[in-house]
Amino acid sequence: MIVQCVPFEAGGKAIIDSNVLWTAFTFIVEKKEAELALVHHAGFLSRIAVHYPQLFREFVLAQEATLAGTFAKNWVDLFDDVGNVAQRRLFALGFAVAIATTNDGILEALPLMVPVWNEIMSDTGSSLVYFSDVDDDLPDDYGEVVVAENKRRQLLLNADPAHKFDIKHVLADSMNECERLNGADRFHAIVARVDAADFEDFKNQLS
Repeated sequence: MIVQCVPFEAGGKAIIDSNVLWTAFTFIVEKKEAELALVHHAGFLSRIAVHYPQLFREFVLAQEATLAGTFAKNWVDLFDDVGNVAQRRLFALGFAVAIATTNDGILEALPLMVPVWNEIMSDTGSSLVYFSDVDDDLPDDYGEVVVAENKRRQLLLNADPAHKFDIKHVLADSMNECERLNGADRFHAIVARVDAADFEDFKNQLS
């Protein structure tokens, strides 16, 4: 919530100085905690990636490739432990941000990321369905309190990149940036590691 509400100019330096990125990153690399705790750390890093993409990319780029590769694999593996649709979409957006890099460790995880993106695009399309003004399953006598609360939730969702960002646009931009950073030949070699059927599905859903 704090990350969602605070612009980078106000919170970015505090995040860097606090070492919280490295702490969460290390927890995911080492996998010494319960899955639920690791999902929490991974969700935090996914939100950092989506809200502060440049900060996240610079952090990832600075990591040694083997370490980054372990992180990326474990990060993607945790996706299956996320049940909430919005959180799953947040993870997928985080993966999309991460792939715009030259870090070999992150790029090696592309074959694992593509099926996740395909699933998210297939299940939720470009964006999620927002709350209506009034929940249909609540009694009528809840009245204005319910409407006011739902409006507050609506405003929060509208400001949340996990809801408002078009994942297809994010993916297209990140893949283009990945190609720009790595050069066409290296990029095509990276993409060639992806299962052919998965990548064909990916291209069809992006088009």
